[in-house]
Amino acid sequence: MSTESSTWGSPVSSLLAELADRDVKLRLVDGERLEVKAPRGSLTAELRERLARHKAEIVDWLARSERGPGAGGGELPVVRHDPDRLYEPFTPSDLQQSFLMGSREGFEFYVRPHQYGEFEFDELDVDRFRVAFNRALYRQRKNLVVAGEDMLLRTVRDPAPVEFTVSDLRGLPVEEAERRMLRTRESMCRQEPPHDRWPWLAPHLSLYGGGRARFHYNNNNLFADAPSAFRLLSDALHYYHRPQEELAELEVAFRDCVLALAELEESPLGQASKKYWCDRMAQWPGAPELPLVGGAERQGRSMLSRREVLLEPGVRKALRARADARGLTLTNVLLGAHAEVIARWSGSRHFLLNNMITHRVPIHPQMREILGNFAALYPLEVDWRHAEGFEDRVRRLQARVLADTEHTYWSGSKVLQRLNQVRRTPGSAVLPFAVGSALFVGPADPPRYSLLETPQTLLDTEFWELRDGRLWVIWDVIESMFPPGLIDAMLEAYGSLVTRLAEDESAWRARDFELLPAAQRERRARINDEALAAAPEPPARLMGELLPRHGPLPPGGPAGGAGDGARAKSA
Repeated sequence: MSTESSTWGSPVSSLLAELADRDVKLRLVDGERLEVKAPRGSLTAELRERLARHKAEIVDWLARSERGPGAGGGELPVVRHDPDRLYEPFTPSDLQQSFLMGSREGFEFYVRPHQYGEFEFDELDVDRFRVAFNRALYRQRKNLVVAGEDMLLRTVRDPAPVEFTVSDLRGLPVEEAERRMLRTRESMCRQEPPHDRWPWLAPHLSLYGGGRARFHYNNNNLFADAPSAFRLLSDALHYYHRPQEELAELEVAFRDCVLALAELEESPLGQASKKYWCDRMAQWPGAPELPLVGGAERQGRSMLSRREVLLEPGVRKALRARADARGLTLTNVLLGAHAEVIARWSGSRHFLLNNMITHRVPIHPQMREILGNFAALYPLEVDWRHAEGFEDRVRRLQARVLADTEHTYWSGSKVLQRLNQVRRTPGSAVLPFAVGSALFVGPADPPRYSLLETPQTLLDTEFWELRDGRLWVIWDVIESMFPPGLIDAMLEAYGSLVTRLAEDESAWRARDFELLPAAQRERRARINDEALAAAPEPPARLMGELLPRHGPLPPGGPAGGAGDGARAKSA
């Protein structure tokens, strides 16, 4: 997985994350008054309107945050740096454990997790960018780790600067330069970064045209989740454009944070979370049974392909307004539409998805800045069996998501391991359909091209908001596992459904949707018409000819052939 969602932890969390991204600071004064401090120009009219609309919820959220989880029966640990043990082995974080196991041969859909992306620059000084990138890495030097065969992590001692390879395509015709860069993509995009040695990054720059540059970047998802991958690139650009402005030294290390989270699992909060998940397993359904190709290889290396839907800014704005009016988050509405499509094509109204949630809990003020993978996967129960409209279905789904997110103090990988034990399916991808919202990351600039590969996944869905206001929905899918045309039809249906929800108020009350694409509806209708036309006409028969040919009926008997029990007695 490449993303995880803190937006699902609270109806206002996506707004709070967006404000934090813009360096807007909120403070609760006297327990009831909201104080806002923002850099000039950072609060748009839309953000001001959303702040006003959700003020009461934000005040409540901040109040609960100040009280801390101790009010609910436990307290979060306080993470402190332990320099004396920095280089001692330690247990991986939650999703890292799943990734390390799932990347090994013998497991279903195995691959070492990584995300390849290409980013465009109108102009770029290669030496300056290389220095800036390594300066950003040096800031994270205490967080650069590798994984050993013993499934333990170790912090790298004195990590060497990362070398950049460069292709100088300047002076070549545009078409030839593009062909060369395509060959670079093809050689890099499926490369599985090493887990056991540094560096596990291999950046490449293609220089072309009149000073343009294309940055080819293969991010190792074992060691960096979406927030920290974005943070690393953002810090590199900070040092590139403002080299004289030093960023604050990081006070704690990834190792410190992981050990604190492990400690949390044994706390009252962690044990309450364990009970929450384990008590529900016996009643859980399975994964949705989407049509798969018979006999398709499940034990081979995963080969995910990227599909996407781009929804215009007007659709995003209208959809958010309709969601806000109903007290629903945009993430949960997008998730509900996803569940609607999955339910239609799987034929199931009750199933489990793999929901990615962040473990970047507030155990240190710099938690958002630490390079590392703090993501976790948890089973999300989707129950579409009730006779109700879409709005009510999403409201129940949101309640489930909120309850789940309040019980993430026990490892998601342990939840999935326990589920495999309960179902006696060791080594199998028990929940191969994953979802993750990156809306909490804030508006992003999309890469020119990107490809994700993660283990034990048939379909990985992500939601992003782009800086130009569009919604970006990504499906990373193993195409060979699904019948031809199935993914096309499902993705088209998803885009149409989300657009209808944005434009049509009545859609929120609908209990059922016609999701088949028009071409498929027409094809089915044509096949049915042809079948009816080809069927032989039933022969015209008189009613008398249809009566049994075994003698006259007794007086007062029935006029048609009923069973013996219905036959009238003779006089």
